[in-house]
Parts: sequence; C-alpha cells; structure tokens
Amino acid sequence: AAFRSMMNNFAIAISIGLQYGVPLDEFVDAFVFTRFEPSGRVTGNDSIRSSTSILDYVFRELGVSYLDRRELAQVTPEAANLDGMDGAPADAPQPVPAARFISKGFARGAAPDNLIVAPFGRKEPSPRTTPQVQAQAGPCPECGDLMLTDRNGTPVCGACGAAPKVQG
Repeated sequence: AAFRSMMNNFAIAISIGLQYGVPLDEFVDAFVFTRFEPSGRVTGNDSIRSSTSILDYVFRELGVSYLDRRELAQVTPEAANLDGMDGAPADAPQPVPAARFISKGFARGAAPDNLIVAPFGRKEPSPRTTPQVQAQAGPCPECGDLMLTDRNGTPVCGACGAAPKVQG
C-alpha cells in the first residue's frame, strides 16, 4: 500500500510539473535508467523488452510514445514481431506493415501538426479575498503557529482558526 501511494503521489507531482510547463523531455532524461527493484523483463509491450525500474519503464514509454524517442525502445517498430509467435515460422504470408505503427493502447508518434494552442493568462486574485500575512501580530496564543492572516482587519490563525486580540 505504501509503494502504491508513493507512485500515485509521484504521478501527481509529474502531472503538476507538466501543467506548469516543465518539458516532458526533462522528465524523460531524468528518470530513464533509474535503477531499483522491481526490474527486469517487460511483457505486453511491443517496443520495450526490459527496464531497470518502474520509473525507467514509464518514462521510456512516455519518451517513445509522445516524444518519438525511438532510441529508448529496445525494439524498433520495423523489427517488432507482432504476431505473438516469438520468431516461430508463420503458416500464412506476412501482412503488409501498417503505415503508422500503433502499440497496444498507445498511439506512437508526435502530436499532429494541426493542433491549435490558445494562449491564456493567469487571473490575479482580488486583494480583498487574498489573506495577507500579519508579521507584527506574533504567534497564535492558542496553538503557537506563526501563520496569522488578516481577514477583514482581524488577524486569524491559519492553523487553528483562532482570532487573537490585537494589542494597541
């Protein structure tokens, strides 16, 4: 359960990083070849046959699928044996290769050229609704927390919600 929770939170951290503009290339370069257990043979993937860790596998797949980084795959799409016979001779003639290689559930290749990205700005919150730190108020008398915020002219503790009286 702990490992699953760590992986879930790691996935959330990567997602937030991507949303804030960290390039996927940076994550792929940072986590490919990460080594820890479990590691070894990968089944059910057409182009990645083994990995040094779960992170290595995930970021290899992301690199191959979304960044067209074929050097991260151990099997090229042209050399992939997709008939499930692992090199045994086939009874029927070989089919004509597809124009665009598609893996089990993952569309390989870069994003289409006709994508439109609309710019958007960040709306600044209104100063009336943004809590301001009250540095001169001191610690909260209830819990001792130093994060007192100003709400409608009254300092309020961000941790416990207590409203200490202002001196002066």
